[in-house]
Amino acid sequence: MGSLIDPVIDKERTLQMNDFIPRRTGDRILWLKNLAAKLPDAAKELSLPDAMQKELLKTCSTLVSAYEANEQKLTQYQQQVARTDELEAQLYPELRAQVRLIKAQPAYLDSLGKGLGIVTPDGATAAGGSEPKPTLTVEPEPGFVRVKFKKGGGDSVHVYGRRAGEPAWQFLARDTNSPYDDHTPLAKPGVPEVREYRVRAVRHDAEYGPFSDVAVVTQHT
Repeated sequence: MGSLIDPVIDKERTLQMNDFIPRRTGDRILWLKNLAAKLPDAAKELSLPDAMQKELLKTCSTLVSAYEANEQKLTQYQQQVARTDELEAQLYPELRAQVRLIKAQPAYLDSLGKGLGIVTPDGATAAGGSEPKPTLTVEPEPGFVRVKFKKGGGDSVHVYGRRAGEPAWQFLARDTNSPYDDHTPLAKPGVPEVREYRVRAVRHDAEYGPFSDVAVVTQHT
């Protein structure tokens, strides 16, 4: 504590000090405040030099100020972390939904997605190299087409469809449980049309692996 205090502080004495100095910050603050409050009376009884008393009080004040500043910063940090957690919970689902819309665009390619950083890295694929291909079957039902699928190791699939002869695939839905029912109406009421469907596995909101084989069905109603 400076030249006014006994400068001979060896290892044994340091260990002894650690016995009466509390370990927890909150307890240290209370201990330091108590020491500062009672030091003046003790200094009179012990006839301590004024300079020594002032230095001890300054030491206590400096440490208390530092600890209290830490507590204030910690509270601010915890509040900021809580706010960030709220924003993550709110905004990441919105961001993922926006990315899904990007991936659903007819001109979308994985090469473009990789440039944007919205494709699961190759290192995140399943062990063994190649991803299992999802499978599907389609059945015409009154008013809709039933798409039955197996996810191929993903947690869900993206379902795509188009009318035969159309060049672009249309994103229909993301589904976690088979079947998916496509209620897209006929282009011309009462006129049967041939439709094609395919699915692709999704893991952690990102498409990966190959598309399924294309399944074809004729929808009459």
